[in-house]
This record gives sequence, C-alpha cells and structure tokens, in this order.
Amino acid sequence: MITHTVDWDRGQSAPQCATAPAGPVGPGTYLVEAALPGTKVSPASFTLAKD
Repeated sequence: MITHTVDWDRGQSAPQCATAPAGPVGPGTYLVEAALPGTKVSPASFTLAKD
C-alpha cells in the first residue's frame, strides 16, 4: 500500500463530475479517484469527521 498526504481546501469535484451544491464540503465519507498515465489506480474512500 502507498500512502500520500495532501492538503485539501474542501473544494468540490471538477466541473464534469457529479457534484453537490457549491461551497466547502462538510463532514462525511468521500470518494477520491486519481489518474496516473499507464497505471490502473483504484478509487479510495475517506471520512472527514468534522469541519
């Protein structure tokens, strides 16, 4: 398993993705998907516990 930590401004998905109403996201479970040319990358979920 590879772990990578990123800073997230709680902005929402790219315009072509299904998104909730505008504004920062709140607590909940989210799905992250990454793209890496030539490699299959599986989606992963994470839980944001509080604002």
